[in-house]
Order: sequence, then structure tokens, then C-alpha cells
Amino acid sequence: MTINWQTVSKQTFLAEYWNKKPIVLKGAVPNFNDPIDANELAGLAMEEVVESRIVSQTNEQWQVDHGPFSHFDHLPETHWSLLVQGVDRWVEEVSELRALVDFLPKWQIDDVMVSFSTEKGGVGAHLDQYNVFILQGSGKRRWQVGEVDTSLVQHEEATDLLQLKEFEISIDEILEPGDLLYIPPFAPHLGDTIEAAM
Repeated sequence: MTINWQTVSKQTFLAEYWNKKPIVLKGAVPNFNDPIDANELAGLAMEEVVESRIVSQTNEQWQVDHGPFSHFDHLPETHWSLLVQGVDRWVEEVSELRALVDFLPKWQIDDVMVSFSTEKGGVGAHLDQYNVFILQGSGKRRWQVGEVDTSLVQHEEATDLLQLKEFEISIDEILEPGDLLYIPPFAPHLGDTIEAAM
């Protein structure tokens, strides 16, 4: 599996974007299909050895619940996301996604996290201190991303949930299946689910 470099070459990406600025690569993985479905992901989140969490929002109040989960009956129709870490360790088809970034040093690659989000689901505006590649599976998500800014300060909106109040947006795109978003360290970003998405 490889990235279909269209708007920029791999060399340009490494020279001008890697660790420097975000970019959306539309159609990076043509005809992409989810290597795991929502039910399988939920099953993993029920396992003791798998790190998972549900981030939800009710009446503008955020909440984080950590797995393992025994059921999901309490969840509403919208406004929540299930995030499962290290899915590549348990599902071979997910581990194959690592080949997309095999041009990077292996020590730069941590794991493949998979999320399932309902409409309006997300984790709020935030930043990470590491490089992030987001590959859109089924569904649609709107991503707003800012430029690298180490002066931004996050606050704890809920236990185990750091967020930003606001940031200046430089990318505002709807990602569809096969689209890839690269976010360098300290670039603020906000994902909002338009329709149930992996």
C-alpha cells in the first residue's frame, strides 16, 4: 500500500511539509475500504489489554470514559467518538496501513489508532506534540487545521481531555474515504464528524 502522490511529490512533502506545516492529500489512497468495521472496533474496546476511550459531549459538557467497555447501550445517536489505540497490533489489515509511511524512520512511527465517530462526534480543538497522519475511512469529517504554533496553551476541558479555546485556521477541508491529512507537531486541529465515520 502506498500514497498516491498527486498534488505534491514525496520529496516535496519531506522538504516542505514534514515537521513544518499541515497538508491535505485528496485521494491519497484510491478506493480505500475500512480494514475494520465499527462492530469489530467496539469488540476490541471490550478487551482488557486494549487501550480505548469514548469522548462524548452533552449540552456542551465534555466527558472521557476509559475502556475496557462491557457494553455501548448508554450511548446516544450523536456527539461521541470511540478511539482505540494500537489496533495495528491486533488486526493484520490495519497493520498494513503502516506501509503508507514506510519512507519515514521506523522510530517515528508509534501506532495506528482507529476511531469511530457518530455525527457531531470528535474530541474538540487540540494539538499534539508528535506527527499525525489521518486517513479518512468511511463517512465524512470536516477538519480545520492551523499552522505550527508552540505558544498555544491547552486547558483541561474534562479529565484526560486537553483542548484549545481557539486558533487561526489555515486548512478547512471535508475529508472523504481515501483522503489523507498530515498534521505536524504543535499544529492545532479540530475534527467534526458530518456523518458516521471511521
